[in-house]
Amino acid sequence: MNARGQKERDALRTNVRVRSVSTSNVDRASSYIRHIILDGTLKPGMSVSDTFICKRLGISRTPIREALRRLELEGLILHVPHRGWAVQTLEVADIVEIFEIKECFESVMVRQAATNLTRGTKAKLISAVAKMEEAAKSEDRDAFVTADDMFHSTLYHAARNDRIKQILSSVNAQWRWIRVGYIGLLGTMTQAVDEHRAVLECLLAGDHDGAVSATVRNVFRVKQNLLCILNNLAMPFVTTLERRSTPYAPKRPRAYRHPRKER
Repeated sequence: MNARGQKERDALRTNVRVRSVSTSNVDRASSYIRHIILDGTLKPGMSVSDTFICKRLGISRTPIREALRRLELEGLILHVPHRGWAVQTLEVADIVEIFEIKECFESVMVRQAATNLTRGTKAKLISAVAKMEEAAKSEDRDAFVTADDMFHSTLYHAARNDRIKQILSSVNAQWRWIRVGYIGLLGTMTQAVDEHRAVLECLLAGDHDGAVSATVRNVFRVKQNLLCILNNLAMPFVTTLERRSTPYAPKRPRAYRHPRKER
């Protein structure tokens, strides 16, 4: 092997390693930012500081900015001109769009899952509904959300459609904050248990059309309840006054600072 050929191979290996590290850092930053948004550390309207994330993760700004652009495509954050990045808020119109997407894709997902139910899948669905019922009786909101996620993730897996799973996961992340607050309202968990049990019973009976209809009823009912609440009570983390013609821009986004450890 001549010297020139060796240099070309060394350069190729270096480029591959650089791209691998860069991609890994983008994934790492994306996961971290997504986590602190979904767990409520960063609330809607708060600014997302790339400087803070650089220091927190110990990586450069380039992969962090790429991660922020990725999360913007997921609908979790928004770039405000001359002000930086902020956690996305929702308008009533956004809720309508989210649930139109959910109704469409969850119908397809349930129908596809219905044709691929194994004994193990059925057992997981039965267990998820039982855990939802138990959480509803004890009014344990966190346990209910976990069981609900288990029910739907089991259906995603059974549907064997990665694109639908990706779309629904992204859409559901956009309204997660509202979902957590909504589930805590009186009677909501009990009603959701009844509707999920209806989907389950249709799936176990081999009634594909019935399972789809039950899913659509659940999505429609949640959407209507949310719209009623938002239009009348205006939850604090939903923007109802600004219209789509005016991009959301908080007057002064509040920067998130990680709490200092007590000495």
